[in-house]
Formats: sequence, structure tokens, C-alpha cells
Amino acid sequence: MWLVGLLSFVSLAAAGKFQDEYFQKYHLFESYVELRGGEMNMGSDDKASRNMAYPPRRARVEPFRILQFPVTNAFFRRFKFNKHRYRTDAELNGFSYVFRPLLHPDAQGSIVDQEDVQWDLEYWMVPVQDVRWSYPIGQGTVHNETFMLQPVVHVSHEDARSFCHWFGWRLPTEVEWEFAAKAGKTGTPIYPWGDRFEHGRANLWQGTFPYENLLKDGFMGLAPVNALPPQNGFQLYDMLGNTWEWTSSQFKEELRGSTHETMYVVKGASFLDYRDGTEPIRVSIRRGRPPHYSAHNLGFRCAQTINYGKNKGFSYTGPDFRLVDETKRQRIHNTAPHTHDESLKKDAFPRTRDEF
Repeated sequence: MWLVGLLSFVSLAAAGKFQDEYFQKYHLFESYVELRGGEMNMGSDDKASRNMAYPPRRARVEPFRILQFPVTNAFFRRFKFNKHRYRTDAELNGFSYVFRPLLHPDAQGSIVDQEDVQWDLEYWMVPVQDVRWSYPIGQGTVHNETFMLQPVVHVSHEDARSFCHWFGWRLPTEVEWEFAAKAGKTGTPIYPWGDRFEHGRANLWQGTFPYENLLKDGFMGLAPVNALPPQNGFQLYDMLGNTWEWTSSQFKEELRGSTHETMYVVKGASFLDYRDGTEPIRVSIRRGRPPHYSAHNLGFRCAQTINYGKNKGFSYTGPDFRLVDETKRQRIHNTAPHTHDESLKKDAFPRTRDEF
């Protein structure tokens, strides 16, 4: 009997060691930036901007933290491991919206007959049965390292809030998100890096949408969050392109005001947006989505208020930001007997809905 107990303890210890190594491998993508805050010009001076992004207005931001990268599939997998009973809205609804040309061949027959379509893409964004965060293009999704480093998608506003609450953080406000994207630049910069567009800085559609993508950024669909360089002086990635990102701010339009369904602001544009579209792509771009909506081009990152009562404040002469590299922070494994999920082994992911 004692031998069985010893073997069980050894097995649990080995599984725990593997899981710590697995999470440590992707821990860099949980790094964050601490920002001093301050004043900025919110919005755009471009009259072609929609959804009340024009005219610009002054806004002030208190010190806060924001994740350096959008939340990845690896990071969200850790959330699902710890909250194994949690089901995303896409899992509960049984479908989510996918960009039709990227739908996996094995999922072509799973398009749901829904009257609702995504506002901006209409025919090209279709509801597909059993699509969710772990199967972003339907059954047939390959769960390799590229997948693990891509931003998690098919998550609703409620899912994003739940994740950030589990992490001990929250969603950023629209003002915080735009302050981070503009990185302290004066005026109303067009892009996180400045006013001149540069290829290879953001994962956007290049070419005639949706028939031709010139792939100047190297990606037809989602890109790993570290595939392209940091986009601004705050060392933040993917503030423009790859996926839209949820914020905690409610969305209002000139015509509708707040009299219709509650919607929340999404920021940043995605791999399906193109620079020469009907609305210029820039850091001030904003749209609204219902809280339970999810799609192939919508993700998030988390933020946290800096409390001077518990955290060391910024000096008056120091930089306006601090990068906190999570790989350099000490991680201590619990040596007491406990269980781990063997399904986390690379390229050996379970394929059933209940297990993944």
C-alpha cells in the first residue's frame, strides 16, 4: 500500500514539474508595463473618423499597469485549467463568428443559419457551430506552438472580464487603452509608432479586401503576439492590428446614443482591417460590440490601477513607464501533493469539447 502511495506522489511531482515548465515557457507573455499616466489628446483630428472619435479632446489618466501583449491562447489555457468549469459565451451558445476564407475545410459544413452577421464584414464573417477559443477556425485547428502564441479570440466581453478578474486585474478603460497605444506622444498620432505607416509593424490586411492579401506583414490570419516588433516607446505589442481588443468603456454613437442595447468599446483594428478602407485605421479608431458577442478577430488584454498606498510610485525625474518582465520574477512550485492536467503537453492536446 505504501508503495502505491509513493508511486502516486512521484507521479504527481513529475506532472507538477512538467506543468511548471510548460507555464514557464510562455510566462514571458504575461509581462506588463507600468505607466505613470498623465494627460493626452483623446481621439483624432481627422474628420473622416467615425463613432465620435472626432473631434479630439483632452483626457487624463491615473497611473496604471497594462499587459505588454494581448492575452494569448497559452495564457487563456491556464485560466481554463484553473477554472475548469468555466464555459465561454461561444461554448454556451454553440457557435462564434469566423472569417469565411480561413474556415478550416473540416468545418465548412458547420456554418449556422443565423440572421445576425458581423456588422462590418457581413457575408465574410459567418457563424460556425462549435467554434470557440480553442478551435478558432473550426474543427481541424492545429494546436501547435504558433497557436499557443496567437491572441485568444472568440471571447466575449463577459469572458474577458472573467479572465481579468481571475488574474486579479480588470479590462482597461478606453482612455487607458488609447493612452498606452499613443505612448505619450503629443498631438493625435495616427499609429502607435508615429504618423507614417510602416510595413511590418502591424498585422493588417494589405491588398484588395477580401480577394487579395499581399501578405506584406507575413500573415494571412492571426499572428503570434511577438511576431512583429513592439509598436511604441512603451514596448507594447499589437496595439494596432491582429485583433480588436475589448475595453470596459460603454459605447455610444451619435445617432443611437445609449438608448439601445448596451455595447462596449473595442479598440485597435484587426488582421481583417485595411489601411485604405472607408475609415482610416489609426489608434483612435473605435467600434461597439454587445457584451456576449465573440468573433475570430476580437481579443483583449488586462489592466490594473496602481495603488500608491501599496506600490512604489514613479519618481519625478524617472521614465514614464516601467517594463516588468515576468520571466525574471521568482516562481515557486507547490511541493505538496496535487494534480495537474497532462493534456497540456505540447502537440498532444485533447480534442473533445469537454476536455479542451
